[in-house]
Amino acid sequence: MRPALPALLVAALVVGGCGDDGGGSGPPPSAPDTMKLTSRAFTSGATLPARFTCDGKLGGVNPPLTWSHRPRDTKSQALIVEDPDAPGGNFVHWTVWGMMARTTGLQPDIPPLGLPQGKNSAGTSKYAPPCPPKGASPHRYEFVIYALKGPIDAKPGAPASEAIDKIKRAALARGTLTGKYGR
Repeated sequence: MRPALPALLVAALVVGGCGDDGGGSGPPPSAPDTMKLTSRAFTSGATLPARFTCDGKLGGVNPPLTWSHRPRDTKSQALIVEDPDAPGGNFVHWTVWGMMARTTGLQPDIPPLGLPQGKNSAGTSKYAPPCPPKGASPHRYEFVIYALKGPIDAKPGAPASEAIDKIKRAALARGTLTGKYGR
């Protein structure tokens, strides 16, 4: 009967460890990728035109973006632009939130007046154009639109990590558009 005791203990530990006491602080849940995000300037997986990078005129401007397929219960929207291939780890290029539920896009080179923007990895609260190191392999730039269940409570200039955490926690759905750029 003794050999059954270790097996019983292992089974109890496995079953006991599977529960969620609600006190864990894991990553925020991922919103379903059901929205459609496009740009008339580039297609997903294609190269970003230089105009929208640090090599563009005036140091680069945000590309035009259009989105659709928002859930009916969307109350607000947010956009995050990141470079997961940056040498120091993920580089946040832009966080902007507070867009009305009926918003369906952003125009190029027009700052979102009146909308809060978080601090990016460059230390500014605006669009930081893609600017990978010269000679490096092309980097991926992920533009992600989020439909939110309500407005997020973050002040303009909030650290990127705070804004992103609040956006992801309020997210109902998302859509992704990825551009590449190398120098």
